[in-house]
Amino acid sequence: MKNKALLYGIFLILVGFSVIFFFGYKDNDFLEIISYLAFFCGWLIITFSLLGKYYSFEKPNFSSNKMLWIKKTIKNTAIIGFAVIGIFCSMIITGNLTDRRIQNILNNEPIGKAIAEVISLESRSTRGGWKVWAIFQYKTRNGIYKKEIYNYNDNFKNGDKYDIIYSVKYPEIAEIKNKVEDN
Repeated sequence: MKNKALLYGIFLILVGFSVIFFFGYKDNDFLEIISYLAFFCGWLIITFSLLGKYYSFEKPNFSSNKMLWIKKTIKNTAIIGFAVIGIFCSMIITGNLTDRRIQNILNNEPIGKAIAEVISLESRSTRGGWKVWAIFQYKTRNGIYKKEIYNYNDNFKNGDKYDIIYSVKYPEIAEIKNKVEDN
């Protein structure tokens, strides 16, 4: 039973990794939620299959036995900390490998060139407060695409145009190169 649970946990982590690694470039919030949920469930399953027997669901009353309460609280916190560290490590590793994959695609596969225009600026609430995102639109042989980029230091203005390169196979993957100066 324990081995089956471990396999399910590993499977969920691999699902979370695969979703972001293969489809993360699409800037789809639904796919990110699926990935994070898979990481969360996978690491909880792994943590409780390996360390569940040490987790104390019932703790003594603090006033009756302070040392036992402290020991069980520290042990429970360490077990949950193991799962949290696993989740964050999975997200960081997946993000780094996905970024490498995207750079590999742009450096080694056929690319096209286009001009992207900032068609709008959107304010969004994040954990760090309100942030502005620039929405770029560009045209490829396969259609018109939009890409959202964080507008750090208000570098992008509505109507600005930029030279970009994009992957012919995956046109959603694009990289800004230079600003196009108006004559």
